[in-house]
Amino acid sequence: MSSSVTFDEKLEQRLQRTELLSDEQLKLARMRQEESAISLADALVELEFLSSGEVEHVLSSLNEIRSVKLEELQVDIEAVKHVPRHVAMAYRCIPIRRSGNALVVAVSDSDTDRVCDELRAVTDFEIVLLMAEHDALEHALFIYYGRDAVQNAEARRFTGNAQVASNSWVIQPAWNSTFENIVEHEGIARAKEAAKQIASGAWESFNAPIMFIGPNESGKTHLLTAIKNYCSAKEPLLHGILCTGAQLHTSVADYLITGKSEALKYELRESSIVLIDNVPAAWGSEYVASEIASLILFLRSNGSTVVVTMTDEEYVEGPPSAMLRKVLEQGTDIHMSLPDRDAIHDICSMRFNVGNRKASVRLPEWACESGNFWSSIQERALSNSTSKPTHSHAEIE
Repeated sequence: MSSSVTFDEKLEQRLQRTELLSDEQLKLARMRQEESAISLADALVELEFLSSGEVEHVLSSLNEIRSVKLEELQVDIEAVKHVPRHVAMAYRCIPIRRSGNALVVAVSDSDTDRVCDELRAVTDFEIVLLMAEHDALEHALFIYYGRDAVQNAEARRFTGNAQVASNSWVIQPAWNSTFENIVEHEGIARAKEAAKQIASGAWESFNAPIMFIGPNESGKTHLLTAIKNYCSAKEPLLHGILCTGAQLHTSVADYLITGKSEALKYELRESSIVLIDNVPAAWGSEYVASEIASLILFLRSNGSTVVVTMTDEEYVEGPPSAMLRKVLEQGTDIHMSLPDRDAIHDICSMRFNVGNRKASVRLPEWACESGNFWSSIQERALSNSTSKPTHSHAEIE
């Protein structure tokens, strides 16, 4: 329950008139409010001078807003779609239903004028507020909008502050995957051009989902990461997701376990672009594959683009769900192939440091014979390394 100074004064006056609290209790509540930088309403509940229900009743009376039991109302999913997740979470409100040009919204926020102004700005609807108990509203937010902002950072959402927060918890890559440092060759030319169009926002020219299909180490992961890096730099406020098929599989399972199988769609509904690397790792069962098909259709209807990667064998075999097979058939296929000998040489030359220039000339000769050339190069680099680990004196002592 957030509150303005003016509203707190009105609340205190109402409590004094109704004599629900003594002057001493009000004084203690004010002291707690100043110490903890919280609203007067929150202070009253923390000190147990009033219950959450009693506070909500006083607030609804003060605002002349009808108080409702949120758990007894049926929330319309279509109404939820009208209020972006970040607005609902910031202002602690849940849309209940839409009637004509009016949107009925439950709140527990004491500063209702501020909530109304924000909701009108983002929805263009007339807003009808109902006052709900704090705990019931928090539960509804969890059900209809999914995880909180802290957990969202773990989903690798690449938007503004979420990306900054995420970066502090991972080892940074040895090099950034960009469009500039991907080596051009015949097997990747079309995919690279398509990826640049997607990153620049021109994905309307493709049927969704967009599928990069090719063998391992043909550059599929590099292109997805390059799209993410380009979007993050150009449009920091753009909402997007970069994940692996295995991560998506785990998310589908977790949402199912918690009884919120539909919540994943609403978690992703603000994402303009969703990038799924190695998507077959997500469709292990017919149920999960059908859920992914439903998710792709939902994102497509929401104006989002979906880009996935898979190998040629996985593309030919197809998913276990007939529904997902049909969705993929409607998408855009972009086939890729492994780099040739010259391209491998250029990749090695670009990524090896100056001290290993000789190695960059030798490596392609045997790497070309491997189906996983870069993995082979990594293993050869580790096994043939003549450098010794360095330690500070403090670590040794």
